[in-house]
Amino acid sequence: MEVTEQSERRTARALYALLDLAKALSSEIDLDSLLKVIEEKASSVVEAERTNAFVLDSARGLPIGVAGEVARTRSVVNIVDAGSLLAVPIISSGGELLGVLQSMNKMTADRFDDDDESLMMAVASHVAVAIERARFTALSIENERLAAGLKLASEIQMRMLPSATVALSDDSPFEMHAYIRPAKMVGGDLYDFALKGNRLYFCIGDVSGKGIGSALVMALTKTLFRANAAYYADAAKLMEAVNVRLYEETGPTMFVTAFCGFLDLNDGMLRFSNAGHDRPFLLRRDGTVELLESKPGLALGVMPKFRYPLQDTTLARGDALFLYTDGVTEATNASEELFTMERLRDTLEGCAGDSVVRVLEKAIDAVDGFVEQAPQADDIAMMCIRYLGVRRRAAAFDRNLEELPRVMRLAERLDQAVRFPVELALEEIFTNIVKHNPAGKSNIGIDLDIIENEVVITITDFDTPRFDPIADAPEVDIGQTLENRTAGGLGIHLVKKMMDRIEYSHQNRTGTITLRKRMN
Repeated sequence: MEVTEQSERRTARALYALLDLAKALSSEIDLDSLLKVIEEKASSVVEAERTNAFVLDSARGLPIGVAGEVARTRSVVNIVDAGSLLAVPIISSGGELLGVLQSMNKMTADRFDDDDESLMMAVASHVAVAIERARFTALSIENERLAAGLKLASEIQMRMLPSATVALSDDSPFEMHAYIRPAKMVGGDLYDFALKGNRLYFCIGDVSGKGIGSALVMALTKTLFRANAAYYADAAKLMEAVNVRLYEETGPTMFVTAFCGFLDLNDGMLRFSNAGHDRPFLLRRDGTVELLESKPGLALGVMPKFRYPLQDTTLARGDALFLYTDGVTEATNASEELFTMERLRDTLEGCAGDSVVRVLEKAIDAVDGFVEQAPQADDIAMMCIRYLGVRRRAAAFDRNLEELPRVMRLAERLDQAVRFPVELALEEIFTNIVKHNPAGKSNIGIDLDIIENEVVITITDFDTPRFDPIADAPEVDIGQTLENRTAGGLGIHLVKKMMDRIEYSHQNRTGTITLRKRMN
């Protein structure tokens, strides 16, 4: 009877200790702290002098001795040799070996018995759950930290790029819009642009690979382009400078395809260079779409030195350049079909008359509509730049011939084909007004505007009697020799010949002359 009572009391103590262990394990999530709890509570369960918990680590390999034998065989070891030792494997519910639990020196007997083995196996089951929970919690925390880090990296990366929507004045000679969408939190596509006087610098690029490495190279590439663009007006020289540094700073498996150019806002001249990038599309103002003739060049960072080709073309007013990365044309749907360059061209052909913002919206919608629910496999970047030329320029001038240089600057951004006749007209009309009404009390206003395909110049004298410098100028007999020709009128005669239309009105002592000149 006494033996039975002792056995029952022992069983009760063991069960209470096991329950205490389960509670302790459920409240601890840090693995190092968890191991201390395991070693303390497991000893109470089997009444051992001490317990060691060995958690398998791929970096350290299997433990040595008895624990190592248990790990290899996944079997219980219970031995008596100058003391008692009980070791059991810790196995997850999915059959993964997580470690070994080893208790030494039974304090109430000379050895561990079958009940102790059963209790230790129960302890090992609880420990397996606790270890998996601790590992999952640590992994979740690490994933959260990684996600937060990637989110911050993505925000920083996007902040490095100039604003996709550019706020421009009504008389800006260009309009542009950009769009970028990484396939993951961070990406390897990039774009950049900056206005440098009357030249617009721009570039678009695509770093090989994906992930953090590509994102770092993207940031480096964008920085190199912007820094060197301040010193180079030649797109090919700019490419060469960026290439040298990328080769020095990146590994042999990393390279960047890129397209960069400088657009002269005075005359629409585009000088560009291509480093292995997809050729841009030209969207002509008449609605036609064509690929820009471009030599491919070598991707940046492949060789330490490479001479990139410099090419040029002229954008007429209303023409646009559409740039993109291969994430657009190689976007795939669920059937693994590519969006292709042909579909992109078809989309762009439906953009005649659209703003650059609308062009990009249509291209994005076309890609997304094609891929539907298929995951995005590659980064996507697009940029559209439309050349508008000089549109409206207005100013007020003193009634003084010394203002002529300022007057002439109104025409400085016009194409060469119309600049000379416009300058001649401005000089002649302004000079005639000043000479005819030198005592006028107000300034002379001149407004130069581009309306569709026509230069429209409006010259207003706000304080003058009726004086039409065109109609009132003396007739010039071109057939007469200079000696016999009446002085004056030759400049006005040339103005009449060079302008397509001239109008004059006078009301409330305000005279207005309107000159029109077609640009082609």
